[in-house]
Amino acid sequence: MTMLAGLAALTRRGTLALGLGLAATIALPATAEVKVAAIYTVPVEQQWVSRIHKALSAEEAAGRISYVYSENVANTDYERVMREYAEAGMQLVVGEAFAVERAARKVAADYPDTAFLMGSSFGPAQPNFAVFDNWIHEPSYLTGMIAGATTQSNLIGMVGGFAIPEVNRLMHAFMDGAREVNPDVRFLVSFINSWYDPPKAKESAFAMMDAGADIMYAERFGVSDAAVERGVKAIGNVIDTADQYPGTILASALWHMEPTIDRAISAVEAGSFEPADYGQYSFMAYGGGSFVADEALVSADVLATAKALALLGENGAGKTTLMNMLFGHYLPDAGQVMVADAGGHLRPLPPGDPQAALDAGIGMVHQHFTLALNLSAFDNITLGAEPLWVPRRARGRLRARIEAIMADTGLVVPLDAPVARLTVGERQRVEILKALYREARILVLDEPTAVLTPQEADSLFATVGRMAERGLAVIFISHKLREVLAFSRRIAVLRHGRKVGEMATTTADQAAIARLMVGAETEAEARPSMTPGAPMLELDDIDLGTGDPRRSLKDVSFTVHTHEIVGIAGVSGNGQAALAALLSGLAAPDRGALRLAGAEVTRFEPAGMLRAGVGRIPEDRHHDGVVGSMSVAENLALEALDTPAVARLGVLRRAAMRAWAVTAAQDYDIRGPGPEAEVRLLSGGNMQKLILARVFARKPRLILANQPTRGLDIGAAHAVARRLLEARARGAGVVLISEDLDEILGLADRVLVMHDGRLSEAVSRDRAVIGLMMAGERAA
Repeated sequence: MTMLAGLAALTRRGTLALGLGLAATIALPATAEVKVAAIYTVPVEQQWVSRIHKALSAEEAAGRISYVYSENVANTDYERVMREYAEAGMQLVVGEAFAVERAARKVAADYPDTAFLMGSSFGPAQPNFAVFDNWIHEPSYLTGMIAGATTQSNLIGMVGGFAIPEVNRLMHAFMDGAREVNPDVRFLVSFINSWYDPPKAKESAFAMMDAGADIMYAERFGVSDAAVERGVKAIGNVIDTADQYPGTILASALWHMEPTIDRAISAVEAGSFEPADYGQYSFMAYGGGSFVADEALVSADVLATAKALALLGENGAGKTTLMNMLFGHYLPDAGQVMVADAGGHLRPLPPGDPQAALDAGIGMVHQHFTLALNLSAFDNITLGAEPLWVPRRARGRLRARIEAIMADTGLVVPLDAPVARLTVGERQRVEILKALYREARILVLDEPTAVLTPQEADSLFATVGRMAERGLAVIFISHKLREVLAFSRRIAVLRHGRKVGEMATTTADQAAIARLMVGAETEAEARPSMTPGAPMLELDDIDLGTGDPRRSLKDVSFTVHTHEIVGIAGVSGNGQAALAALLSGLAAPDRGALRLAGAEVTRFEPAGMLRAGVGRIPEDRHHDGVVGSMSVAENLALEALDTPAVARLGVLRRAAMRAWAVTAAQDYDIRGPGPEAEVRLLSGGNMQKLILARVFARKPRLILANQPTRGLDIGAAHAVARRLLEARARGAGVVLISEDLDEILGLADRVLVMHDGRLSEAVSRDRAVIGLMMAGERAA
């Protein structure tokens, strides 16, 4: 702490209560960037105040601020102390205005050049009065889940300071969490009407224990002391006191004031401090809240319930890399993976050993499939879990088990078909069935619902949810925020290889998640009304038979106009692949006609379609979109080899290709080692961005967008939507094939549904109705 000059002999308790004239006595270091003072009505050891003091002390230790403070300031002295600090030249004054709101706001108005950041029950005020509070209701809810699942008497005691909204908010969140897992739990609640009176809190706790409470919510100091004496368990609040009360604290909801302080100081440094509500920076999303649990006291099943985790992040943020280290595919440079054994004890997982991960009960559904294409779906599901040579009778038993899982989840695949003949969607289902078949204790789902109908996704989540209730730990990686909010209990966000925040799903929303993922506000692209123009694509009575009913078209007719996006919804394997092959020039119809801008296409070949102005975003970026062994620059140039920008007289212009790659990486946020790196080193999302850059550079007049945002983070997906809408605005027609109904409903002017090789106009834009049509049924 930076002491007040001339006052070094005084104790820090009540320094300003002596009423000394500080304007003449404060001498701050000349090197300090921001002069900060704090005013506390209680000792700095008190839970709430200690978080502020800790954050400010850390900023002082880092050399960013000079810091003085006063503690035990009486309410009657608060206004005077605020004025003395303001007149002493403090740039930022931090404090608590709960009992002195009117006086604190009056002082702030009298010193408009000083920034005030005050704990408050009310909103900010002009010109300089910002507010905050410890909004840690999210971790409080999670600790409530642990308490509710642990109590034996179904009676929990809760001792609070004052019955004010700020305290009630956390206590109600705790109670809601307990009721979530234990509807029969009851609560005893009392308030000691003091912020700091440990003996009184202790006596209140004793009374509740005498009434039968076997878990105590320690909102005030003194409660945990009582719990230790009586041998019951406690839940901590604001700070972690597990070390002071070993064997007593089940879990704690923690408040971290650092994000709030950092933003306030940054605003003062930039000269941009404004009256604002800083309360949001206490959310788990900003790292302002967290919770910890003693794994020696809390059962593994209870922790699994509280810690069902959704892992989010931008493309290239490190989600899949992190999970591959968990699964043993990658070796970490530092750190260790700990996995609970059957007894609930954490053990180190040998790095780089997939078999050890499997033996530890880790199952992973990969975003990019790990299947043997020459084997059947049945053999892929049982591969590694059963001997290669199994008697016919045993195979029947294994098959019956798989069929039961398919019936339970709705994830149906043809078990005898070679995986090479399955669609992308069907292969995804095989991956999920593999993990469910192995009955993993830890299940990693990496984009598991990309090709499922809403009903199938709900069925999958219901199945996994039931498994989680029996102790399964689930890590769900997804860019579909609606599903994340519906399925997970807790959300962790990665950005640029680091965890940047964590939040309870109960209080999260899509805007907060997106902001944390991309570091800025992200808004969905609005689809402005536009009148369709002349026909750009016309299909009349198209039949296309491939010998595989899942890749065939039957009597398909539809038109796409200029200035129009037509969405094709459907479960993968119902003819979308045949339609995409037709529009890409990879297949010719057996019957019917296809016209582009009024001219009938008679020769179906990829190069001809490119010359006709068709831009293609393929479904399978690995197999059809890029050449993994070629560089980023070479892949970008693949469809422009006959243009002067890329080649002259048959010789590639390498410098121009590299410059294009650098520009595309900037414009499309393609993250990777560089333009000369092999494309196989890019994440799936960044490969997709490369394909998009290649397609949109040509300004095609018809765009086939086949699953264009699959695997993309929300920021990148919005960028794709923006470019498709820009193409629509300039006169292109767009065929959008997607299993993501949110994407289709947000972008498409018209919606068609494909089932069993046939197209029909959607009778409604309602998700449930379209989902039934995708399954081959009609809504009533």
